[in-house]
Amino acid sequence: MGENLYKRIEKECEVHISAKLSALVGQSPDLVKFLTLVQESWQDFCDQILLVQKITLSLDRKYVRHTLNVCSVWDLGLELFRKHLKLAPEVEHRIVTGILSLIESERLGAVVDTTLLSHLLKMFTALSDIPDYLKHVEKRLYNEDKRCKLYLEANTRKPLIAIAEKQLLEQHSSAILEKGFVMLIEAKQVNDL
Repeated sequence: MGENLYKRIEKECEVHISAKLSALVGQSPDLVKFLTLVQESWQDFCDQILLVQKITLSLDRKYVRHTLNVCSVWDLGLELFRKHLKLAPEVEHRIVTGILSLIESERLGAVVDTTLLSHLLKMFTALSDIPDYLKHVEKRLYNEDKRCKLYLEANTRKPLIAIAEKQLLEQHSSAILEKGFVMLIEAKQVNDL
């Protein structure tokens, strides 16, 4: 039943997220009002997906962790949000230009809502690919460890895991650090770290 439940959650989340982001198209011409609506939509999404994740905790533990290429309910929500944001290029463009405009105004001495700016930047951090890549690495390392336990010699586990870590993490460490590590720390995304 785990697969069926997961697919139904995915379908419901997709419908809801799509509607929320579509509702932002053509919203207020006032930049701050528009960005406030975006931030409220993002916060609403986070609150709701966290609630769904808490309700379906056993699904994450029993189905998601033991099924290849299936991500947690939280990550599923992020993927869907990212997907539908890309499908609404007008909204994405207004968000990016709005953030840049606020930053420029602040640099020129204007008083801007820095809390709003911070929340929107954290939204983009959460939607970035670094957490996805780190989760992919975690799954790959888990699978390699599992293989070692299932059918390889016990003494091959340590060297095999070390090679996998080198290929997946060490060789990409500078990109990981440049593209989001600091933001993950600042956003206190402990699970992703």
